[in-house]
Amino acid sequence: GINTGPVYVGSIGSETIKDFTVVGNTVNIAARLCGCAQKFQVVFTEATRKFIDENIFKYQLMAKVRLKGISEELVIYRLALGV
Repeated sequence: GINTGPVYVGSIGSETIKDFTVVGNTVNIAARLCGCAQKFQVVFTEATRKFIDENIFKYQLMAKVRLKGISEELVIYRLALGV
């Protein structure tokens, strides 16, 4: 699942164990999109579609969905196969 938007990026942890992570609503939506995708399918939001060059990548409207924890309905797309 791919989504575009603001995120919080940084390292977390202690002196002995550190990790680098990305959090925020944008990340949550991308993670939930994975549940809408079939095997080997790339699914993305309208926010991401705005940055796609149709001469390079072909896509198809997939559905309007309500994702758990997200109040608004989202339009999602998938990359077209065989292009």
